Amino acid sequence: MNFIQISKQRPLATIACIAMLTGCAGTSALSDEPVNPDKSARVQLDYNASLITFPVEQYQISNSDWSVVSEAREIILNQCMTKGGFAPDPERAASISEDRNFGIWNVERTRLYGFSIPGVDTTSDNVAPKPPGWGDARDKCVQQEAGRLAEVSPADPTVNPSIADKIQHQSLALASKDPAWRDVREEWWTCLRGRGLEPRTGEQEWSSKQALDLAVRSSKDASAPPSNEESIRVATLEAECNQSARMTQRLGDIQASYQLPLIAKNQAALNEVKSEEAKLVATARQFVLSNQ
Repeated sequence: MNFIQISKQRPLATIACIAMLTGCAGTSALSDEPVNPDKSARVQLDYNASLITFPVEQYQISNSDWSVVSEAREIILNQCMTKGGFAPDPERAASISEDRNFGIWNVERTRLYGFSIPGVDTTSDNVAPKPPGWGDARDKCVQQEAGRLAEVSPADPTVNPSIADKIQHQSLALASKDPAWRDVREEWWTCLRGRGLEPRTGEQEWSSKQALDLAVRSSKDASAPPSNEESIRVATLEAECNQSARMTQRLGDIQASYQLPLIAKNQAALNEVKSEEAKLVATARQFVLSNQ
């Protein structure tokens, strides 16, 4: 059973939180000026792909472009690794995104996979073993090829967040203080209790205590994970309550309502970032084409 969440907003740094269950720390605020939310704002939900699109994402690298950047980086590192006598990364695979910003919400997926993400398998029996020294060699290649990697990679947003990253985080901080935010969450909590689950009610907690127990048990003993049936049962109840309260849509809309005025205040800087990132992606795409 897999409890990994891969966020489309952090493709270069896999975010593996018992985290789809618990929020991660945000970046610093843009300013202390008051922000008046634009109630017309909406997020777009892609139910089939379990993706949430916020207004600010038009100024961030898209999923498809991240794939190009990741491929360019991997080519550079594989060239270096080959010189050292190592084969390409045996675990390399296309990145998989599933947005669970406000908990798990795709009922059809949970009925099939529970808390797992389709296409991701981290069980020990399916992980190809790496030869001795592989990890050290990989780290050395990252250092040796830092210059070439920088030519096809944006700055690590966890270290040097862009203006769009900051807007993403500040809008979440502002939205979570909006009275309507708690009203929506309380609807979800009430539904969970009615279905026999105990909600975790911390500010960035998006699961039941039963889901956390499953995650902890799985992490403690990967050789004997909790039953898939139990994972499916708990995940489906959580997702059904999320849908019943329309929590992902409504909380996403509240966050988006704070993004629009922040975007307007920082439009020039966002346009510049978008232009620079487009150049970077173009460089990465040309590099991939030249090394096929």
